[in-house]
Amino acid sequence: MSVQVLINTCPSGYVQSYSHCSFLELCCYPDHYTSPGTGTETGAATGTGSHQTRSGDKYCYSRHNNGSTYSGTVNNAKGSHTCLNWKTVNSPYIPFHENHNFCRNPNGFAKPWCYTHSTTYDFHYCDIPVCDIDCYNSNSSGSTYIGMKNTTMSGQTCLNWKSVDSPFVSFHENLNFCRNPNSFLMKPWCYTDANRYRFEFCNVPLCDLNECASNPCHNNGTCHDSANSYTCSCKAGYTGINCETNIDRCASDPCLYGGVCHDKVNSYTCVCPSGFTGVNCENELDECLSSPCQNKGTCINKFNGYQCLCRKGDSGPNCQLRSEVSVSPIIIIPTDKTLKEGTPLAEISCFAEGIPTPDIKWRAVNANLHGNTKQIAHYLIIQNVTVADGGYYMCIATNRVGTDIKAVHIHVIAKHTLHVAPVVMAPSEVTVFYYTEAKLVCNVTGYPTPAVKWLYNHEDYNATGDTLVISTVTNATIGLYTCIATNDAGASQANIILKFTYGKKVCINKGKSHMNKVISPNKSMNATRT
Repeated sequence: MSVQVLINTCPSGYVQSYSHCSFLELCCYPDHYTSPGTGTETGAATGTGSHQTRSGDKYCYSRHNNGSTYSGTVNNAKGSHTCLNWKTVNSPYIPFHENHNFCRNPNGFAKPWCYTHSTTYDFHYCDIPVCDIDCYNSNSSGSTYIGMKNTTMSGQTCLNWKSVDSPFVSFHENLNFCRNPNSFLMKPWCYTDANRYRFEFCNVPLCDLNECASNPCHNNGTCHDSANSYTCSCKAGYTGINCETNIDRCASDPCLYGGVCHDKVNSYTCVCPSGFTGVNCENELDECLSSPCQNKGTCINKFNGYQCLCRKGDSGPNCQLRSEVSVSPIIIIPTDKTLKEGTPLAEISCFAEGIPTPDIKWRAVNANLHGNTKQIAHYLIIQNVTVADGGYYMCIATNRVGTDIKAVHIHVIAKHTLHVAPVVMAPSEVTVFYYTEAKLVCNVTGYPTPAVKWLYNHEDYNATGDTLVISTVTNATIGLYTCIATNDAGASQANIILKFTYGKKVCINKGKSHMNKVISPNKSMNATRT
């Protein structure tokens, strides 16, 4: 195979071992040389003598060679550009045609890059971290270490590799830096005794690589780098070490009544069977909402359907067929009903015949039903019957032919209660300011409820009830008031003396004359009626 041989001078600090390579970096990189004629990788020429293999760094690039040995799998350039396959770009400037689209640096640019346009040869640099030359990568056992550490863990100085003719490792560079040729051991090392081939590991720390550089987290998960490891924070709906697993929201069978579940990212949808609706098909459709039953038929909702209960004489799935015979309502109800006070629940029924079946409505005469009274179907229901529930109630039956009304008289028998004679309690005196209002109150108890009347100075006073209001207290209204309470069990009375006092300037005789002297509030005046 004919190969163009480039004779180049290595950069300062590098060794020019052989010139039979296509690129400067492959000839002059001070690590990884093979025996003549073996280990050739794409990009290296097959000439006489030894040459470098292209193992390189996978997770970062060396600043020492601008990433010419980078061999990782990052394939996204900065600006969210996806790299093109090198084989698809026939560039006349850079003869590099490997069959992949990973970032590389075959021509000594500033850092690894890739093509993003095949005809204009546009390229972009890749977002790959720089390797620390004073540490080694665990994934390569330090075989790519190119730093200048030359002391061992015990502090001994490394021997020059060229001075040790070792039968174990074919590595004879003219330098004494720690290396790990061909990953011979687990980390960088060097010889400390040329005769007995003694060696020691070097004091080279392990690199803290950016484990997130290869974008391990799938499905837009967020990568968090840590010491030689990483963790992924997954977007809602994904799980797994690398967020690779879509959480199956249908695994719990959320769709009811035979609904079919379709999993989505962080959600699901249910395809409901006929007759059901809702997020989880949990709601049964009420087929009666559209009022399908005609002629006042009663609709009963059923699974995926409904049933109409037609009035007497009507027929059809929706009671749409009226009876050919029509009869006006006739109410059948007793005219009197006797209840006992305190009955927890009383029912009075009202039946009516007619075609079609009549509607029933209960009402109290000239009033609506009481708070403890209601209608259920054709029944009048009275809860906790009281004496006040007695009276007349009307049952009204109506169909499309006519109306019938019947009244029922409900009698309530009162409970037998022990009759108690009245007891009257009242203050013995009431004092107010002159020419103001006074309220005289008697607290009366007893059963049946006593009747109360009043006396003024032992004479009948035109007033009843347990509270007597004197609107304007004057000499003519003060004196002795007596409240008398009476029922069939007895009578009781109490006396109240009404007085007044002057507490401020007052106008008497309706403004015709004035009192200029103010009488002390604590001085009261007793007066008799004149």
